Amino acid sequence: DNSADAAAKGRVPRGERSHTSRLTEEKVRDIRSRLSVGETQASLAREFGVSSVCISYIHTRQTWKHVA
Repeated sequence: DNSADAAAKGRVPRGERSHTSRLTEEKVRDIRSRLSVGETQASLAREFGVSSVCISYIHTRQTWKHVA
């Protein structure tokens, strides 16, 4: 379908290219690094102004998959 074709060809903005994004790739790397040393999802969510669900999705790579 048309949406799948656009995504496959890189025409759908993802990550910080999306106009609704509050995070950058650098911030996502920082979040993942801080989670790995034991910071809580709730404290990071407050600091970065996003939901704890957003932090959880970053941690489990459900979102921001393209960021190493």
